[in-house]
Amino acid sequence: MSKSLVSKVDKLDRTRLAKNFFLRDVLYSETAGVNGIENTPDDSSLAVEASSKLCKTELEPFQGVWGGFRMSSEFKWYQEN
Repeated sequence: MSKSLVSKVDKLDRTRLAKNFFLRDVLYSETAGVNGIENTPDDSSLAVEASSKLCKTELEPFQGVWGGFRMSSEFKWYQEN
């Protein structure tokens, strides 16, 4: 992985989507890691927008009712599917 890609992914990972969620929460994929797949979106602004909406409208309310939970990954690179 190039330094520029690592820097881009690091910056994306730290993007807050909602009160309790960061982009790293929706991008992390154990399957991608095991298989050496870069699980990074082509369009980062679209990924942030869509993931933020999901977190604010669905995941935050869910967490408020049921408590904390571990997300396996919301975003999957096409090579994983």
